[in-house]
Amino acid sequence: MPAVWPLLTGDPAEIGGCRLEGRLGAGGQGVVYLGRTAEGAPVAVKLLHEGWSGDESARRRFAREIDAARRVAPFCVARVLDFDLDGPRPYIVSEYVEGPTLRQAGRRSGPALHRLAVATATALAAVHRAGIVHRDFKPANVLLGPDGPRVVDFGVARGLGATTASGGIVGTPAYMAPEQIAGEPPTPAWDVFAWGCVMVFAATGRPPFGDDALPAVLNRVLTKEPDLGDLEEPLRSVVALALRKDPAERPGILDITMRLLAAVPEGAAGDVAAGLTTAGRPVHPEPDTVPSRRSPGRRRGLLAGAPTPAPAATSRAPLRFTARFAGVWRGRVDYEPGAYDTLVLTVPKGGDTVTERFVDYRCEGRSKLRVVSGTTVRLTRVSMRGNCVRNGTIYLTVHDNGTMTFDYNGHGENAVTKDEPFSMIATLRRT
Repeated sequence: MPAVWPLLTGDPAEIGGCRLEGRLGAGGQGVVYLGRTAEGAPVAVKLLHEGWSGDESARRRFAREIDAARRVAPFCVARVLDFDLDGPRPYIVSEYVEGPTLRQAGRRSGPALHRLAVATATALAAVHRAGIVHRDFKPANVLLGPDGPRVVDFGVARGLGATTASGGIVGTPAYMAPEQIAGEPPTPAWDVFAWGCVMVFAATGRPPFGDDALPAVLNRVLTKEPDLGDLEEPLRSVVALALRKDPAERPGILDITMRLLAAVPEGAAGDVAAGLTTAGRPVHPEPDTVPSRRSPGRRRGLLAGAPTPAPAATSRAPLRFTARFAGVWRGRVDYEPGAYDTLVLTVPKGGDTVTERFVDYRCEGRSKLRVVSGTTVRLTRVSMRGNCVRNGTIYLTVHDNGTMTFDYNGHGENAVTKDEPFSMIATLRRT
């Protein structure tokens, strides 16, 4: 189920007859709470920030979000159950989707990735059929419910033919189309481009144009070819079409759906259609394999027990960190909107164990090197002091721009959370 954060001082105890139990997230427009109806059913309650309550434009945006969500076929969105636009602070009560976001769930591959691609493309097709452009399709806005993915957060959605608002970029830069950055009127091609970016994230753990400094990301979207990592066929070719710079060269989302249904990967027959109604478990690389970041369209790695050119009697050299990984790295870890921490990662040159220090939560852990493959390494967390998750797998990837991606995937450890996936991604820089 999604992470639920404690209520903060000043948060209401009840909204619209729903008792609030915690925070699910917060953004520029409002806060989303986990609530309970009088009958005990869980709901998601979005409350407009107090500072926006007197702003008529903010109320109109809230009204558009409600209208957009109610116009789309309910199988692919969180249904609107109740709302109030006239009170002191407008709110929306929506269906609660029990499941992690795609951003939380971790990477996928093979049939599981193909199922996700079909289901999300179908959901966007329903959005476009309702005459809506989502404008902010990204991993955090895809909930992986028990009956399939749901697209959420229509806060910046617009009807077809609408003009864009002035005053800055609307959307998430790493998932925005070039014409969206240029301020052109919204079209379904925006969401097609974003869908391609989300599929790359689902397969590799990072968007195809990076997610570092804003000017650098915008420049790559406008001028560079996407980095598809080790995204495999048949999805790779479809995603490449979706990420064409010229919107006229991108297929429509229905065309994409048909291409995906016609291009079923080996071993997935009869599985893809089920993906429209069943949320699959996250699929991570094999225990002793790290996907290559340098070999598009295929996977390389160090597979335990695989033949090697060396004679059988020759023992394998111990794994050690090279100079490209060594140093003290620091960056912000975003868990969910409104929840973050500062991570300090110490990587010793020639060593095999890193130290992780989470400054705000006052946790310190150690993770041991397991696999090395080019610019990516895999580690296993072996210890943790403090109230932080003690298990899990970490991927570190060093990039040409001098940054390092910290990609963690694990599960809760107590009786309540032991089956819940937990993940976090951070961009680190040497200090």
